[in-house]
Amino acid sequence: MKAYLSTAFLARLADEGVGVVLALLALERTGSPAQGAFVLTAWTAPHAVAAAPAGAAAERARSPRLFHAGALAVFGAAIVLLGLGLGRVPTPAVCCVAVVGGSCGPLVTGGLSGLVARLAAAGPARARAYALDATTYNAASVAAPALVGTVGATLGAGTAALLLAASAAGAALLCAALPVAGAGAGVGAPVGGAGAGAGAGPGPQADGGEGEGEGESEGGGESGRRGESGRRSESGRRSANKGGDGNENGSGRRSGSGSGSGGGSGPGGPSGGARPGSWRDQLATGARTLWKVRELRALTVATCVAFLGIGALPVAAVLLAARGGDGGAGGALMTAFALGGLTGSLALARRRTAPDPRRTAVLSLVVTGAALAGAALTGSAPTPGPGLPVALALFALAGLGDGPLLTTTLRMRAEHAPEAVRTQVFTLGAGLKLTAASGGAALAGALSGTSPAVLLLTVAGLQLAAAAVLFALSGSEG
Repeated sequence: MKAYLSTAFLARLADEGVGVVLALLALERTGSPAQGAFVLTAWTAPHAVAAAPAGAAAERARSPRLFHAGALAVFGAAIVLLGLGLGRVPTPAVCCVAVVGGSCGPLVTGGLSGLVARLAAAGPARARAYALDATTYNAASVAAPALVGTVGATLGAGTAALLLAASAAGAALLCAALPVAGAGAGVGAPVGGAGAGAGAGPGPQADGGEGEGEGESEGGGESGRRGESGRRSESGRRSANKGGDGNENGSGRRSGSGSGSGGGSGPGGPSGGARPGSWRDQLATGARTLWKVRELRALTVATCVAFLGIGALPVAAVLLAARGGDGGAGGALMTAFALGGLTGSLALARRRTAPDPRRTAVLSLVVTGAALAGAALTGSAPTPGPGLPVALALFALAGLGDGPLLTTTLRMRAEHAPEAVRTQVFTLGAGLKLTAASGGAALAGALSGTSPAVLLLTVAGLQLAAAAVLFALSGSEG
């Protein structure tokens, strides 16, 4: 996992820094950040549009590690061209480069996370792996703006862009060497050595808290016991499951608790690791899986509601800080939020046993919403007073809740998505969250004339609403 975590951090460092470096390049070369905003729009727009095709292409690739390495290389090359061209060549040409680079974005975020299931055995090891993967997002969100800002101020925005491109190139080289199994190998079986208990069958489960091994049916020998899911030899059953023997007929059933959602034969797609024959079928299967598997549907709807608020949070933080007399402290509030998220992810990674993901996600959303609501009420006074230090602490607490949410989101996607469309589920989920965050930014613009406390309370309310949605949709059958 060390090589993967290095890959993921370098890739996400580049991804998180793009927005900042585009603004700096435009300001340095044109005197206005406007062109940077246009190019950033061209960069982010394909994230949602390209999510499904990128995921499907990754699933069909004979070598997932080389496919992702190639995408990272294109990602880095696009950053180089943006660094050289923005403010110097016509904006439409720069935007075309941004569209190409942005189309690789879903593989840098959700796509890479989809590889974790091929690197870590099902069970507590995989849960911890996803907790560590979540820390790469949080660490990059803290480090990238500071790194780009510092290098841009001292050596210029062009140098900062080259640094991000070098980070993406380093990620590409590391990714090419990852011990990831090919498309025909079992999940969790790294290249060069597949133990009997190293991988899990790909069927979705009804409840991640009942057993970490994927594709284990009610009639199986492990019956959802977490402690045994990565240890007992199931090579016979897993081999059969990869061949599509119908074992997924029971994969939607909660171990020992009756019927789950999605019917008896999986989420409208091929059972187990069997891949659809046509490109169109595979695209449709990924989308159907995200909707028909109850846990994935609940998670997707809830996280989109939550990110509708998170997208508005940077604007709310700046307005709240300005209300206290120091608009520049808005960046400090967002840094506190990111550091809290990093702390939360690391704390979850240190646990010896993985908590129930559904309960963890609901609790995380409640903590985030309650802390942001407290910050809104604390910072509502028009004078600085003690409000800002308290708001910083509450933003850190909100981030502490948000960190485990990302961890459990990654883990639930891996547990409930069939192997054949797992990468699609990751990329689609990431794309939909980004789309919701963009909507949140628009919401912040629409409410920017209101009180900062009202805007932040709206963000907090969306987190609590997401918790209620997740609890209702995922708990209706157990």
